[in-house]
Amino acid sequence: MPFTRPLVRQLVEELFRKQSQWKSGNLVNHIVQMHRERGGILPSNPNFTVRRVLQDLRDDGSVMAPGHGWWRWTEASTGDEQPNDLGEVEPMFNEDQENDALEPIVQSEREIGVGNECVYLYFNPNDRRLAELEGRAVWECKIGRTSSSDAISRIMTQGIKTSLSHFPIVGLVIRSNDAAALERALHSSLRLIEAEVADSPGIEWFITSPSRVEAWYERFLGALASLEHTETK
Repeated sequence: MPFTRPLVRQLVEELFRKQSQWKSGNLVNHIVQMHRERGGILPSNPNFTVRRVLQDLRDDGSVMAPGHGWWRWTEASTGDEQPNDLGEVEPMFNEDQENDALEPIVQSEREIGVGNECVYLYFNPNDRRLAELEGRAVWECKIGRTSSSDAISRIMTQGIKTSLSHFPIVGLVIRSNDAAALERALHSSLRLIEAEVADSPGIEWFITSPSRVEAWYERFLGALASLEHTETK
């Protein structure tokens, strides 16, 4: 069974009949688990479909958002089983918070390194899928940095909802205490092999992959170690 909106709506309504109020992340996890257990096929980003279904239900007046990241069923449940009431949650929130609550959960596939800053790599899921179909090991990836430890928040502030057709996949996050220097070294290495996306309007898009960047990083650490000054007797 494909992960279609009508099917996901049935799963959402089934869960709300069991429990009248859900945290967004928990609701998505239960839906994914139920669909997988019933032999369903999952897309690369199931959060997007669940988000759409919740928007449809809210437009229909079936659910409401009583607090940031929470959803509550407003219709009378059907069947003999009555939904559980979880009690009070966070206060009502403004429109910006509501939009945040509707956003699917974006998580990094892999994090390496140590530090309070990070270099991140993300891409459109369709680009990786096309590369796999064509037998290619690399595709268009955006490589940027942030001085904070939260790469996801930085990525979500870059106009993702209007610049990409799907929410991105964060393939790799490299933590560092000097993300600016690490990003320059990585960008320079990719430009030396002419891996830039030639027709990209930005300067941070390269033809590569998370595994190749991770392999570069491991060798880069080894190169740095060879340059360290050591005392000899």
